[in-house]
Amino acid sequence: MTPKDLQPFCWPDNTRPKIRTPWTTNGFTYASDGWLCVRVPALPEVTRTDGPNAARVFKDVDRLSEEGAIPLASIAIPDPIPCSRCDGGRIKEFPCKECDGTGTVTYHGQHYRRDWDIDCPACEGSPTSQCPDCDGLGVSKEQQRVPIGDVDFEAAL
Repeated sequence: MTPKDLQPFCWPDNTRPKIRTPWTTNGFTYASDGWLCVRVPALPEVTRTDGPNAARVFKDVDRLSEEGAIPLASIAIPDPIPCSRCDGGRIKEFPCKECDGTGTVTYHGQHYRRDWDIDCPACEGSPTSQCPDCDGLGVSKEQQRVPIGDVDFEAAL
């Protein structure tokens, strides 16, 4: 188990920073998207400790485990789907659509009847950008089925 394995169970953006990445406290590492919380034995590479108090959520789980409840089976996280637009990250640069990758556009002056080349307002003179479909990560943002026990969940891996 690695932090990368837990990341699909975290909140997807920065609107809830405390659950954006896994955190460790009281001998366990946690990951949560606000609906589902995953707990594993502490991972040494997860040093963040400012997450929410998930230990209180697991208080009853610990009691049930002591009484003989059966824990969930291992979770098989599927491999991410490579982004089809950038071929899984193999294509690193995409030309700007406004300036065709030149970084400049021609401004046609109306008052002085003169043309000027100016930095492209769309790319601000940086004619290439990362993949717009996957934000340069090389993997699709498409939701995938993640089975946990007898229930299927959807996760962007």
